[in-house]
Amino acid sequence: MSTSSMDSLHQVICANNPFVEFIVRTQDVWGKGFPDEPSLNAHASDAVFKAIEELDNRQRKVAGITLKAEKGLGKSHIISRIRHRIQERGNALFIYTGDYGDFNQIRAEFLKSLALSLKQVGSKNVMQWQELATDLLNDVFKKNFHPYDLQKAIPRKIKENPQWIDNITSQVCVAKPDISNPDLVQAILWTLSPVHAPHAINWLSGKNLPQSKSDSLGLPNSNTEDRASEAFDITCQILDLISNYKSIVICFDQLEGTAINDAGYTKAQVVANLGMDLYNNIQRGVLLTAVYPDIWVHQIRALPSAEAVIDRIGELTIDLKYLNADDVISLVKRRLDVFYSEHQLIPPHALYPLDELTLREKGKQKATARDVLQWCYKNWKVELDKVPPTEKQDNLVELAYRKELAILNPDDFIDDKAKLARALSFGFENLIGKTLEGVHIEAVDTNVAPKAANKGFIDFRILGTENSQTVKIGVAVIQYPVGIGVQAGLSRLIDYQKFDLTRGCLIRTKDISPAAKKAQQLLEQLLQQLGGEWPRFEVDDLIPLLAIRAVFDAREDYDFTEQEIRNFISQNKIAENNPLLLEILSDPSGSKPTNLIDEDADIETLDILSSDVDELTDSLNFGDAA
Repeated sequence: MSTSSMDSLHQVICANNPFVEFIVRTQDVWGKGFPDEPSLNAHASDAVFKAIEELDNRQRKVAGITLKAEKGLGKSHIISRIRHRIQERGNALFIYTGDYGDFNQIRAEFLKSLALSLKQVGSKNVMQWQELATDLLNDVFKKNFHPYDLQKAIPRKIKENPQWIDNITSQVCVAKPDISNPDLVQAILWTLSPVHAPHAINWLSGKNLPQSKSDSLGLPNSNTEDRASEAFDITCQILDLISNYKSIVICFDQLEGTAINDAGYTKAQVVANLGMDLYNNIQRGVLLTAVYPDIWVHQIRALPSAEAVIDRIGELTIDLKYLNADDVISLVKRRLDVFYSEHQLIPPHALYPLDELTLREKGKQKATARDVLQWCYKNWKVELDKVPPTEKQDNLVELAYRKELAILNPDDFIDDKAKLARALSFGFENLIGKTLEGVHIEAVDTNVAPKAANKGFIDFRILGTENSQTVKIGVAVIQYPVGIGVQAGLSRLIDYQKFDLTRGCLIRTKDISPAAKKAQQLLEQLLQQLGGEWPRFEVDDLIPLLAIRAVFDAREDYDFTEQEIRNFISQNKIAENNPLLLEILSDPSGSKPTNLIDEDADIETLDILSSDVDELTDSLNFGDAA
């Protein structure tokens, strides 16, 4: 085939940069991912695939594999490769966690990651939860349904008989006496109903449901302030259920960082201990940990229980290799093959307009995939007089920010207290020294004392002055359904003396039912008697703060300095012009917002009308359940 015209090539080259994505983030693990060159560090991914094969053949129960690599060597690329291969083969379910939230509550945070991971699309183009539910029903009732069949027919079944899921759950538990938690089975089966699935998954992730939804689904709410004490037991039950049908690959990524929990352990140490506990309790799975070598040596090996931890999560340790000259060429060529194919162009040579000799030189300098791709991004251009000069390259922080903006989904964060609080406090940290809404911001306190009394309900305090008077605004994100969590949060938010506040601020998108008398009393005290605030905000107000916080948390991956990110925030007024931050600082209105969500709204059953639904519905005659 003949080479494309230079004009066509140069127009596309000037308008597009195929190397704009050179960092693998969570969305790349789950989404389409990067063009992968499977020969790069194949020894690492092959070891994981071999372990899965051994699990499937019952040659072993659990494998603990640790990938060690310096920044940029491709840990997350390997993870993305493993995830996509598993999705193609359908021989395992994949669990990924790279955001640990409050790692004082690591078991509860892992349960959230487990639920969110199983919400992702698996090998059958449905959620992994729905794959599990289908496997369970097919096993118990000796059927061969595809999840699509059940998604079509089950809503009609539920409409005909609201107790249908209850009946099926009972039969499953009779057939599977080793299942000790019928509620868990019931929640998993509800994921097959499109309307009910989001609420079922919230319950499976450890969240309480609004009472109306709890009653509708027959799923009991926890009667404790949080479900952290129950989280690990629920996690193990879910993983045991999966292991009846498929292997499990659990991946721990993004362990860097110097923050410590209340017990004095780093994120990596906390996660390593969790990995050991999972290794000791799961029936069939691969634990895959990706870590920097210095963290492995100075943090994980420094644990009091280091030997036990390493024997499990580091049963096999694999060092990733730097790229040699041939690797560099393979990596760049793969990216450009995809690029030119998408644009239906044929270049004069596979690396055009980059220079092969220059790229090979990169392979002599302990090259990392990130360094190579970033160099290609910066040097992607054609230098011919007749070609208009390329536009000024985007700021790399801006590219990362836009990437994070693009993948934020409110369903994934709106009830995540830790994530919302981190984004808000980070916004205020970038306003220190500024005066907005009459408040001069001097500091942000994220360690609200006394800790034992607070129990994490008040997320942070904004410290400053207003009209020469001291201001101490306590901010609490309280997205729990009405119940003990809301009462507990409000009771702390109104205790100005104990927590040294001059104003309490409730962050919440959901209304509080008039029937919740105690919560209403506490709310009235906050708003009417103590001059507290419940600011109005839209979900869109949070997205820029969440995106830039995500960039900040991944700054080592992106190779950004703190100052580069803070300069970008300042230049673009991301915090300074944020409506929610300004509303928190403004004078309280004394009333609740008008745009609140009614969390007690009834669930309406989806009625699917199609030619094959009646036949499918009739086929769902599982014993006496129909």
